Amino acid sequence: MERSLLALCALNFFMADVRDGLGPFLGVFLQKQSWSPAEIGFVMTIGGLAGMVAALEESVRSRGRPFLGICVGMQLMAERGREYLITPGLAWIKGEVDRIVPSDPGLKVPHMGWNTLNAYRPHPLLDGIAVGPQGLHAYFVHSFHLKPAERANLIAEADYGGPVTAVVGRDTMVGTQFHPEKSQRLGLRLIANFLQWAP
Repeated sequence: MERSLLALCALNFFMADVRDGLGPFLGVFLQKQSWSPAEIGFVMTIGGLAGMVAALEESVRSRGRPFLGICVGMQLMAERGREYLITPGLAWIKGEVDRIVPSDPGLKVPHMGWNTLNAYRPHPLLDGIAVGPQGLHAYFVHSFHLKPAERANLIAEADYGGPVTAVVGRDTMVGTQFHPEKSQRLGLRLIANFLQWAP
């Protein structure tokens, strides 16, 4: 199986599946319940989490290991974020992270709840997952989302008073705005699909 890198950067941990004889997972745990915009900006600077950006670039961009970014992990894949201040991202996916603006003023932000996915294009990450209005539900909790500049990088959207980016990807990199680890059957299948993915 292709070496893969799984980043669960949203709530409290980052996990790498390095498969280098150290067992199936080598976890680097960041005990954070939430990240402020300044902390996210710090992560993306040279001094933030010593070597994390360089290690990601080496593993994902240079070695082509599959990468899954979840929630903030997906947002870090963008060129920049606009959560209260402009913060540079990894620039793996062209586009910006911007605030959700539902067309219905009755919809609250942050968006917290269950939504189905509308597939924009097929991807192995969604194999065997029922999408569309009658599909399985994914759990979202966010106020911002990645707006890809190139539609070719969009894999799926959800509807929350208008389209909200749910899944992006290119090459060996994919990201979900929702939380697979909280999305029951959909999430279990998506993570299994990622671990079997050999791009």
